[in-house]
Amino acid sequence: MFNFLKLIKMNAIQIKNLINQIGELNTNFNKQSAKYLLNNENVIDVNLDRFEEIKTEYQQKLIVQLKQKSDVKLLQEFLKDVIKNIDDLENNYHDFRKILSEPSQFDKEYIIVVKKICKIIDAKIIVLEKIKLDLAEKIKYHDYKLDNDFGGEEFQSIEKPFENDELNLKLLPKLNVAERYKLLNLLKITVVFENLDMDKKAKSKLLALTMGISLDNARHLLSGSYKSTSESDNKSLEQFLAKESIVL
Repeated sequence: MFNFLKLIKMNAIQIKNLINQIGELNTNFNKQSAKYLLNNENVIDVNLDRFEEIKTEYQQKLIVQLKQKSDVKLLQEFLKDVIKNIDDLENNYHDFRKILSEPSQFDKEYIIVVKKICKIIDAKIIVLEKIKLDLAEKIKYHDYKLDNDFGGEEFQSIEKPFENDELNLKLLPKLNVAERYKLLNLLKITVVFENLDMDKKAKSKLLALTMGISLDNARHLLSGSYKSTSESDNKSLEQFLAKESIVL
């Protein structure tokens, strides 16, 4: 158990280190090589894609951390680190932009280096902003629960719940009983009820439970005698299926 907890703690430290690695910006001029260095590497040789690669490694370690149901405070610590790195990078960016605003004051080689540093800072900030948004979202939905009615077991979601921009429950049509039963028909689910080896009363109870309707309505649906008071039966359902290009 001790080794496992130690491993998780080390994983959290590595996540913080990866965040700081993306935000790190130490520049200096190496007299021996006569080259400008960024984090001990020749500025011109820095590959801008590497920050996305570090982000991928960060995401993998974050998944491991979240699977251990880490406290939300840890995510908040990560977010603070990200915000601090973004602020520091933006301050550095403004300083280097001042140099580019007066290029005649510096030699051409240095101006080329400064332009590359500005591109590097841009790339770093873009990656950190993505991490920032992702962490903010995970913090927001950290305590989101899904209840299992059959066992009462709770599962904590580490991602955004399903009501996202693509599938928001508020955007789904309000189907009445007749429309919902027609949808079951289209999905061939009513055939399952018809083939159940049980009496009509039991089937009605099961349908009522499945659809969340009264037992009386379930009986009428199964017997084909259900009469809706709505004049718009099937319209909402058909419009929704057509809009989503769903063919049943």
